[in-house]
Amino acid sequence: MPSLASSSGPLHGILAASFNQDQSCLAVATTLGFKIYSCDTGTVCYEDRLGAVRIVEMLFCTSLLCVVGNGEGEGGLSPRRLKVLNTSSHTCIADLTFISSILAVKLNRVRLVVVEERRAVVHELGTLCVQRTIDTVSNPRGVCALSADADSSLLALPSSTSAGTVVVHDCINLHVVCEVAAHNSPLAAVSLTPDGALLATASERGTVIRVHCLPQAARVYTFRRGTLSATIRSLAFGPPSASPPLLAASSEKGTVHIFRIEGAPRDVTPKATGLSPMRLIGGLLGKGVAKRVTDTLQPSRDCATVRLPAAAGGSGSGFGIGGVCALRDQPESSFVALGQGGGGGRDYDFGGVAAAGAGAGAAADDDSSGSGGSGGGSGGGGG
Repeated sequence: MPSLASSSGPLHGILAASFNQDQSCLAVATTLGFKIYSCDTGTVCYEDRLGAVRIVEMLFCTSLLCVVGNGEGEGGLSPRRLKVLNTSSHTCIADLTFISSILAVKLNRVRLVVVEERRAVVHELGTLCVQRTIDTVSNPRGVCALSADADSSLLALPSSTSAGTVVVHDCINLHVVCEVAAHNSPLAAVSLTPDGALLATASERGTVIRVHCLPQAARVYTFRRGTLSATIRSLAFGPPSASPPLLAASSEKGTVHIFRIEGAPRDVTPKATGLSPMRLIGGLLGKGVAKRVTDTLQPSRDCATVRLPAAAGGSGSGFGIGGVCALRDQPESSFVALGQGGGGGRDYDFGGVAAAGAGAGAAADDDSSGSGGSGGGSGGGGG
């Protein structure tokens, strides 16, 4: 697909980007406003120059989206205010004010979650009524994940500032599901499968990615991203239809690592399952995927590594290298790289499952020995 920059002019001052729940669209927040792109064509579906925006989140491919300002300039949108917009009617449905800066917004078809540094507020999407306010530990990065399926609506939040523990909340029945002891270091990124059956986590060290099954809170996979520390910008599971299931991780090194979630669980914690590894993974991933393989105590390496292309523009973007990533079960999908002030688009097909990503594409030394590109196995070390 074409570069996003080339499809509608340069993308100056990128502050954030996010994919919608089915990875069909990419929302880009800038110092001027925001743009919504189609991931199939790379063209702009909608744009609004309402001032600097720090967060823009879509609800699938509907006309509903949430916007949070960056507070820049005279009359700039406050980072404490959440605007719920209807892009079809060009109207503001609601304007909600919070006690502190909004760090993250997540939504599915029944719930809207607003994350501040020390709390998360769960709303019913249809009425925007508050269902629950969850007090949290200090969470300055706004680390969180909400499962996309309305039936599950699980919310993952950090529960410690000194270790990488995650507490999982049921946002429908409003109770705690479990707590996951994921890492020794504080969390940097989390992701849930659409149905909430699997939770992926990365710590501030960023050397390993772990996958846990829910609600048992049992660790079932550990993947090695590298040996040198690096900040994981985002984690993303592939769509449920993908075979084998995939997990993507983007890092500040300017690389996206793709991992296969297949075979018997390689890192099952003795805690909580009550099931044999084969029964556990069979229930999670279905028949045909649960192939018996030799268990190993060593974390698995990625099956492919993609290096983002060099940025075309200058510095000054608030959008960190690595940005966001997503996986789509469509061979024609593209890996999209947003540079600081401009970027490029490339196609990568991982056995019929394509990866899509967005980030400031400044080139960096790869954190693996494998070359970036389609299907390139990576066995080297890195951060």
